Amino acid sequence: MTAEEWADKWESLTIRDRFIFGKVMSDPNNSLPFLRLLFPELAIDRIVLCEMEKSIEPGVDVRGVRFDVYLRDDKRRAFTIEMQMRDEKNLGLRSRYYASVMDEDLLYRGEPYNEMVESYVVFICPFDQFGYGLHRYTFRNMCEEIPGLPLGDRTKRVFLCCGSSRENDVDEGLKRFLDYVNNGTISGEYTRELDKAVAYAKKNPIWRKEYMRWDLEIENERYKAREQGLEEGRAEGEARLASLIMKLTPGTDEYQTALTGSKEDRRLLYEKYGI
Repeated sequence: MTAEEWADKWESLTIRDRFIFGKVMSDPNNSLPFLRLLFPELAIDRIVLCEMEKSIEPGVDVRGVRFDVYLRDDKRRAFTIEMQMRDEKNLGLRSRYYASVMDEDLLYRGEPYNEMVESYVVFICPFDQFGYGLHRYTFRNMCEEIPGLPLGDRTKRVFLCCGSSRENDVDEGLKRFLDYVNNGTISGEYTRELDKAVAYAKKNPIWRKEYMRWDLEIENERYKAREQGLEEGRAEGEARLASLIMKLTPGTDEYQTALTGSKEDRRLLYEKYGI
């Protein structure tokens, strides 16, 4: 990418970009009003910890996570806010894992389970993960046999769809925030302050250089993931082919097809021999 292309990309960024979102929302002046809009029942007084790109590694052989924005309030409640632009069809499972990894950071060795604090996982998306047209979907664990009986595990997961056209399903303040994320519409004091914060972030020359390094790291991670996927796919294909050849008699037409036939011909053989 040329310097001009980098400059154009940087200037086009909005709060929907994970980097800009992290810089803006890791400021308690911006994230606290959002949490108050989302969870008014918590009466959050102040944020005591606010980190962008917080990494938690549960173990050497266990997949770690990197939260977009990780927060703790003065009552030790923990929140992670994720800006998710791509629908990878796995947010339910990701939210489950994120909540479990957060617990690694919330309960110290030797502490009793009743010391576990409340944790909240929030995803902000332009797509509707569940297809009911809502701006907000909130989940907590409930008993199937007794309606209304909560498990009481002190965890909650929220999925926000900023592209919803539904009216009056969320409070006006939250809807204004989601509209701002969706299309940059400024309406009300909070979104004006957010827009100022985004503009400030894009004028920061240090953050601009940091973004270039960050973006390159993300692209490298994606490239490695793609290469790993291709390598695993090749290995799986070779194993399937070897298994097929072992079932065939050398010199037969099927044996030759397995060696030199088209993908479709091999697929038919795989189905025939249950591979």
